[in-house]
Amino acid sequence: MSFKIRQYLGEQNNATGSTPPFKLEAGQNAAPDDGPLLGALHSPQRLLHKTPNIRADQGLRLFAEAPSAERIYKEQIGDMTVNVRVYSKGGQRQDLIFINLHHSEKTSVQAARRIADEVGGMVVDLVHPGGRLVTFKLHGKSYTFDPNRIFTDAGIEKTLRGYSRSAPPAAKMAVKQFAEALIEKYVRNRRVIMAVHNNSGGFKVDLWDKNGRYEKDTAEIFKGDPKHPHNFFIVTTMEDFNLLKSYGYNVVRQNNEHATDDGSLSIFCGRHNIRYINVEAQHGDELGQKSMLRTMAVNSRSAEDGAPSQLQAGNAAKSQPAKLDAANIRRLVKATESKDARVREDALNALGKIGKNAIPDFMGI
Repeated sequence: MSFKIRQYLGEQNNATGSTPPFKLEAGQNAAPDDGPLLGALHSPQRLLHKTPNIRADQGLRLFAEAPSAERIYKEQIGDMTVNVRVYSKGGQRQDLIFINLHHSEKTSVQAARRIADEVGGMVVDLVHPGGRLVTFKLHGKSYTFDPNRIFTDAGIEKTLRGYSRSAPPAAKMAVKQFAEALIEKYVRNRRVIMAVHNNSGGFKVDLWDKNGRYEKDTAEIFKGDPKHPHNFFIVTTMEDFNLLKSYGYNVVRQNNEHATDDGSLSIFCGRHNIRYINVEAQHGDELGQKSMLRTMAVNSRSAEDGAPSQLQAGNAAKSQPAKLDAANIRRLVKATESKDARVREDALNALGKIGKNAIPDFMGI
């Protein structure tokens, strides 16, 4: 790696701890001797154009390794251009993808960006004028669909007919190509997919319980926080279910085999054995959603590596919280002394969720 790239990434400032800000400026080009890496930092799409042997997800991964960046990708569907906004902050967890499919659910994007700032990862959200729904014109006719109902053929058919009253082959193909672009660039080959959503009104975890609208879609449900029924998780794995149950959250494990095919991303991931976590929170409850996202982001690696199976064998029957890594506990305790009121509030809320049983005895807390 050339000195110019090291300087750009701030590696020359490691001794002082300072890092120059990362900026994306229109028309800025990498020097010829810097190879594709610096070009990726400025423009992943230009990198892919010049080096076609690099896949889209590899280009995005290089982009995510930058200290801080935001980039807009354009996806065309009929006459409509949907902007796919990718935000990343260099950190520990570049295997995390936070994805928001409903442009009207802005609290979830704000919360995800805050957590990405803390632990790393990429936040992907769709930006378009339609709010929750996307509308496009094809051959002179308008069509509308829900972008979280397009990841199966059955879902595309249902959402087009539901909002447009028709689903001709050309419209279905246009929507399918849009869905496949999202899957290939932001979902497939990812280690953890965290979908972030907001809700209101009667949309609560109770809908997945016995006699609820989505009872058929439920393999297991645990309502550990009945005072906040709008805030809950939907997961596709037993490991994540047990982990979140141990922390006292509301959590649903999707019945991947029998769940209704509504074309949602959770159905697609369940069918393709992709680890998927839907983080639902009430509109406006950014603090609650950040706490949920932080818990999952901090613990997702231990869940994948088998810690929940030990929990299930030893502690699940007692419903005791799992122990967090001591380093993370110390980080949260230190954050309670921050001068930033929001940082203090987040840390106290996270520690409250952990519970005394989760804190290692040797810390003396």
